[in-house]
Amino acid sequence: MSHSPQVPVKLIGKVLVELFEFMAQAPEDAGILLGEVDLSDGFWRIIVKPQHRWNFCYVLPQNPGSPMRIVVPHALQMGWQKSPAYFCTATETGRDVIHWLIQSDLPMPKHPMEQHILPERMAQPSNSTVARPWQVSVYVDDYIMAVLSTVGIRFVKRMARATLYGIHSIFPPPVITGHTGGKDPISLKKLEKGDAKLMTRKEILGFEGNGKARTWKLPAAKQDPICAELQKLEKQPRIKRQRLEKLTGKLFNATRIAPSARGLMTPFFKALHHQPGSTKIRNQQFDLYGAMRDMRAMLHELEG
Repeated sequence: MSHSPQVPVKLIGKVLVELFEFMAQAPEDAGILLGEVDLSDGFWRIIVKPQHRWNFCYVLPQNPGSPMRIVVPHALQMGWQKSPAYFCTATETGRDVIHWLIQSDLPMPKHPMEQHILPERMAQPSNSTVARPWQVSVYVDDYIMAVLSTVGIRFVKRMARATLYGIHSIFPPPVITGHTGGKDPISLKKLEKGDAKLMTRKEILGFEGNGKARTWKLPAAKQDPICAELQKLEKQPRIKRQRLEKLTGKLFNATRIAPSARGLMTPFFKALHHQPGSTKIRNQQFDLYGAMRDMRAMLHELEG
């Protein structure tokens, strides 16, 4: 029987849906600013109880006849089935703290990292009332921020500080833990890259969102190779199973931002289920050819 908490890890599947709903319900005259704060070495920041460390032991490679060397990790390890559930419990708690800080009247001093989040420019504040003009979600170790461009810089500063202080309340920085030479839990590399900077166009969880046009698409670096592969396969008689599996995985991931296109995945799933080897692309039983053309057209029509 698993004792790991199950609810937090299941919530990650709703992050994109909640973001889509937030964008759909936003006033038409307001843009939406998007940003993403990443954790650094997330799993290794969850310290396990001393009696549980032995569950993660592993033997180091060694020469024959040499004494056996065993590593006993003091932190949660990646690759274990229950690790994501425990880790997501911590990050979801950080999200709850962020929400509380934003909604409370608690004063927050300037955070040394907040300039990496604040936008370059803001729209004029609007007097229109919205139930909640902001949203902060967490996808494993990525804190995703969305806020209306018309809320004013004062509120955006509060949101930025709440996000940073909320994360540090669960994952303290080295100045608090006393870890000499340790890295901050918030990835400074990603901050300097601009991932957290609130902008109307931003890549979030592998997709490119446009907070002004309210659209989503695959980044060109991902979309172009998929479309090129589909176009190439449309001219070939057969496709090998391994190649079809890889293509099906990429296409199914793309349907996360276009749920209505999931029906186009049926021929791919049928071919994988019924054909152990290669599959005829123009086989009328599966109609892979038609599905490939439709998926390519759908990807081209997605515009951010």
